[in-house]
Amino acid sequence: MSLKSQSRETPLPAVYLVTQPTDLGFGVRGDYHLNHWAGAYGSVSYGQWRYYKWSGLDDHIKATLGVLIPLKDFRGNQHDLSVGLNYHWVSGEVVPSDMFRDADIFHAPFSFELGLTIKYPRFALAFRTDVLRWEPCIDIGFTIGRRGMAAKRNRACNIYEK
Repeated sequence: MSLKSQSRETPLPAVYLVTQPTDLGFGVRGDYHLNHWAGAYGSVSYGQWRYYKWSGLDDHIKATLGVLIPLKDFRGNQHDLSVGLNYHWVSGEVVPSDMFRDADIFHAPFSFELGLTIKYPRFALAFRTDVLRWEPCIDIGFTIGRRGMAAKRNRACNIYEK
């Protein structure tokens, strides 16, 4: 098997609007692939309602840095597995209630998340979940560039292709 047959197209960069249902938070996310086997993403969001407000917290700011691992393309769409490290900043004190099993999770500044990104030709969609806090994020965005251009760039930089 040659290296040429193993190469694949570098996934496109994308920009997203982030929504967090647990605190009605909004933010932005961007992802960029360094090559066809690894990429990075970053996200920042702010929320102050729902579960956080009900538990006595006023503001919730979340910053995320993570790694994108491309999966096999399916039906012409690109897929990435995401693994990220979250930093949380909250203001206020947690009010004891039966709503949460462990209210101490709000005092821990770091957590991690797992997710899946799907990139259509011009549209991108990502689902991420903070595993410790059980906070989902839905990212809706668009890809930057065209797939044909990425393929031309890959061929120009591929030293194994003759």
